[in-house]
Amino acid sequence: MQRNEGGNAIVSVPLTGTSFPKLHECVTALSSADPQMRATAAEALLDFPVTETRQGDRGVPWAYALIDAGAIVPLLGLVQAVKRDGAEGLKPCDCPGNTEPVLRAGDFALLVLTELAEVAAALLADEGWDVRYDEEVNRPVFLDEQSGLQQSSPPLLRVANGDWITLVLVEVITLLQPLDVHSGTGMPRWPVSVLRHIPVSIQRTSTISVLDIAIEEGEAGECTRVLIRGPWAGSNGEVEGEMDPTDIPGSALHSWHDATIVAALIPHLSARTWSPVNPPRVLIIGLRCGAVPAFLCRHLPGVRVDVVEPDEEIVKIARDLFNLNFDEVRWSNLDECSRSAQLSRPSYEGRFRVWIGISEWQFLNLLPENCNFIGILGNMPDNIEHGAQRMHEFQALALRTINNERGLGFVALAARSGTKLQETAAALSCAWNRSFARTLILCDIKQRKAFQNKGSTIPLKKNMKQILPKFGSFKWESLNFNGAPTSGGVCICLPSLGADKHKSTPLDMFHPSLWYAALEKFIQDSESAGMATSARFPFTLESSSLNLSLPLDETLPALSNGRVLHVSFCMSSRFPGNHVRAESLTAQTTASASEDETIRETFRNNTCSKTTNLHFEGSIDDVLTSKFWEAILGNELPCNAHSTAEPSYRTCSSSFSHCSRYRTDIEEHGYIWGDVVIPESETKHLAKGIHRLVRAGWPPVCVFVSDLAWSVADRLWSYAEAILGADKGVVLEPSLAAFKLEPLQDLSGKRYVGNNFGQPHRDYTHEEVFGSETSQASTGPKIISIWLPLVDITLENGCMYVVPRAGDGSGGCGEDEVEIPSFDMKTVRALAPAKAGTLFAWAGNTVHWGASCAKQDEKTPRISLAFVFRNKNTVCDLQGKPLTREEFQEGLTMERRLELIRHSLSCFEHWYGDMSQTITKIGKFEQGHCTKY
Repeated sequence: MQRNEGGNAIVSVPLTGTSFPKLHECVTALSSADPQMRATAAEALLDFPVTETRQGDRGVPWAYALIDAGAIVPLLGLVQAVKRDGAEGLKPCDCPGNTEPVLRAGDFALLVLTELAEVAAALLADEGWDVRYDEEVNRPVFLDEQSGLQQSSPPLLRVANGDWITLVLVEVITLLQPLDVHSGTGMPRWPVSVLRHIPVSIQRTSTISVLDIAIEEGEAGECTRVLIRGPWAGSNGEVEGEMDPTDIPGSALHSWHDATIVAALIPHLSARTWSPVNPPRVLIIGLRCGAVPAFLCRHLPGVRVDVVEPDEEIVKIARDLFNLNFDEVRWSNLDECSRSAQLSRPSYEGRFRVWIGISEWQFLNLLPENCNFIGILGNMPDNIEHGAQRMHEFQALALRTINNERGLGFVALAARSGTKLQETAAALSCAWNRSFARTLILCDIKQRKAFQNKGSTIPLKKNMKQILPKFGSFKWESLNFNGAPTSGGVCICLPSLGADKHKSTPLDMFHPSLWYAALEKFIQDSESAGMATSARFPFTLESSSLNLSLPLDETLPALSNGRVLHVSFCMSSRFPGNHVRAESLTAQTTASASEDETIRETFRNNTCSKTTNLHFEGSIDDVLTSKFWEAILGNELPCNAHSTAEPSYRTCSSSFSHCSRYRTDIEEHGYIWGDVVIPESETKHLAKGIHRLVRAGWPPVCVFVSDLAWSVADRLWSYAEAILGADKGVVLEPSLAAFKLEPLQDLSGKRYVGNNFGQPHRDYTHEEVFGSETSQASTGPKIISIWLPLVDITLENGCMYVVPRAGDGSGGCGEDEVEIPSFDMKTVRALAPAKAGTLFAWAGNTVHWGASCAKQDEKTPRISLAFVFRNKNTVCDLQGKPLTREEFQEGLTMERRLELIRHSLSCFEHWYGDMSQTITKIGKFEQGHCTKY
C-alpha cells in the first residue's frame, strides 16, 4: 500500500470532479493517493452540507457530522504533512516534500479545523467560558468568566453530558498550536501527532490510526502511543492499544483491559505442573499493538503464545511503530500438512508467533484438535453477531480449541461496549452451561454502579412480573450481568467439572492474595521444571469486589447476582516470592521508579494513578505555631492548644437514656443511627475550616489543629465511653480521619487526600472486636468507629452504607484473612438522609463503605470526621501512641496535635499515595505505616 507525505496509507479515489455524494467518501478522499484529490476533499469539507443544513452552514450539526465521520485524524495528518520551521513561526520549509498540492491540502485542512474550533468556542461561551491564548507558552487557556478560574485543559461542558463528539470538538481548540519545537529537528511538536492513518476500504470496515498523544505535564517529548480503530474519541477516549514508545516492548501494560486479560490467565497457569516439553499454550485473538503477547513473553516466558491477526496493516504497524519482534507465519504459504505440523508445535520460548492472512473465525474452524491451548484471550471478534447462529458456532469452536475436558480451558475476551459485553456473557453462559459453571464480567472498579430504587416499587415490580423472562433463556441470563458499565470490560468463562462445579466462588480466583499465590506457584513450579522465568512481575491484583447493586426491595434479588466483578491493579516490581500482602483492603498504588527503569508507570489513564505531593509555603517552625493555622482556618477556629474542660453535659441523664438505646442498637444491629449531637453552628465552622485548608493546599485532617475539633472529639468520647463502658477505660486511636469529597476528582477516578473509601470492608477482625473466647451474641464490641457528618448528607452527595448484623451472618468470624467480606446485599442500609452533626457509629467488624460524590449539584459534597475508640485492654495500633482521656484533658500541645495528624496521613498512605513530603512539611516524624484504618 502506498503512503503519502505524512506517512498515512493512501487509497485510490477516482477523480470525478469536486463533488462528493456522501460525507464518508469525502473523508476517505483525505487519504487519497493523489495529493490534489486530498486538497480537493479538504476544501469540500468546508461547505459540505449535512442533514437539515444548507451548503456552507458551519454550525454544530456540521461540526458533529465531521467528527462522527472520523475527519479529525486525517485532517491533522494533512496539516502535519507540511514540513514547517518551528523557529520561523511555523512557516512551511522550502523542501521537495512541500509541493503545491501538499501545501494546499494542509492549508484547507487547517481552515476546516479552525472552523471546528470556532464552533467549540461558541459552545464554551454559552456556558461562560472564554478561550484565550497564553503568550508565554503560546497555548490556549480556558477562562471561567464568572469565577475567574483559568485552566489549560478543556473544561467539561454540561451540554456534552458524556457525549464523546462534544468532548472531541472542544479538544480541537488545543490541537492547532504546537506544544514546542523539537530541539534536534527544529520541527514543531504537536499535542497529537498522526503517525499513520489507514482509511476504510473494501477489505477494511473501520479506519486504523496510530497517534502519539503528548503528556503535557511530563518531560519534553514524553507521549503515549495509541492504536485506534474508527473515529478518534479524544485524548481520553477508548483505544485498541497503547504503550510508552520509549519502553522496552512488553515491559509494562498500559491498559486496564490488557491487565485484566493477563490477570485472568494466572490462576489457570497454577492449575497443574508444566514442563518444557508440555508448556502452557494460549491463543490471542487480534494482535493490536502487541502489548499482551509481548508482556507474556517477557514476564512469563514459559507460556507459549500464538496470535491470529487477519489485517496485514496491523502486523506492519506492530513492527514499525510498536517495535515488536515476533515470528510471522502467512497462512496462504502453507499446505494443510505444514499448517498442522506447525500448529501442533508450540511457539518458541520468550517469542510469540503471529498467523496472518486468515480471519479469527477461519483459524478456529481449521485448527487441529491436538493444539491443546488452555485459553483464548484478546478481543471479541467484531463480525460475531450476538444471539445469532454465528455466535453459537463461535462458542463451539472456542470450546473445542481450549480442550476443556481437562478442566483447564478458559476464555477471556474484551468488549469496549457494555451492551456487547453483556450480550456476550449471556450467550456464552447459555451455550456453555453444562461445561462451564461460571461466566463472569470483569469491570474497571472506577466504573462501578450502584442501583437504587427511587420512589415506589409497586409499578416497577408489577412491570417486572409482566416481562419476567423464562428461566435459562438468553434474556434470563442477561439479568445476571446487569450492572456492566457502558465502557465495557472483560468477559470470562471459567471451567468447572463434575463434583468441582460449585466448589469455588469468583472471588476465590480473583482474591488478591490468592491470585498472587497462584502467580508465585506457577513461577516456582516453572523454575523447578527448568522453564524460563522472569525475575520480576510488574503488577499485582490490588482489589476485587462484587458489583454493588442494591436490591429494589426485599422481595427482589440483587441485579448482578454475583456475576459482575470489579477489579483494580497496582504496580509491583518485586519478585513474587518476596511479595507481602497488604492487610488493608487496597494495596499501595505506587512503587519506586528506581527499582526498575522499565517500570515507570504500569498503567496510564488512571488505571494506576499516582498521587502528587502537595506543595506548601513556609517553614516547619511556622507550622508549629497557632497563628499559622489560625490565619488559614479563620477566627472561628482558634488553635490555642489549651486544656479541655470536662463538658457539663457529659453525664447528664438525657444522654444516658440515649446511650442505653445506642448500646442496644450496636449490640443487636451492629451500628447506630443516633441523634444530632453536635450543633449546626459548630459543624458549619468545621466544614468551612476544611474548605479553607484544602484551598490552601493542606489535607482535611489538619482541622485537628483547632480547639473546636478536639471539643467535638471530647463530646463524642463521652458517647463512646457510655457505649463501650467507661469503667473499662476508653482510648482514642491515633488514626483520626477527615474527608472532603471532590466531585470532579471522583468522576475522573483520581485519588486525592481526603477522598472516599468506596469498597465494602471491615476495619477490624471479629476476634479483635469481640475477643477470641466470646461470641458476638453474648457481648458488646470492644472497638467502635464514630462517624460525624459536618454537612447534611443525602444519597447523592456521598453517604455511608452499612450492613446490619442480620445480613452479615458470620460477622467476619473465620474471615480474618479475607479482604472482600461476604454479606447479603438485600440488607444494606444507606445512612441518609441525615443532618449535619448526627451521631453514627458501628462495631469495628461491621461491613461498611462510603459512596462517592460523582456529580456537582446544589448539595455540598460530603465533609466528615471519623474516630476509632476502643477499650484500653484491647490491642492498640502498634505504630502510634493512643490518646487517653487524662492526657486529653490536660491539654494537647500543637506538637502533639501535629503528631496525631502526621500519623493519620501515614495510616491512609496506601489509599492517598506517597505522603512523605506532606508529612515532612508538617514537622519531623519517624516514618511508619498503619496496618488498619
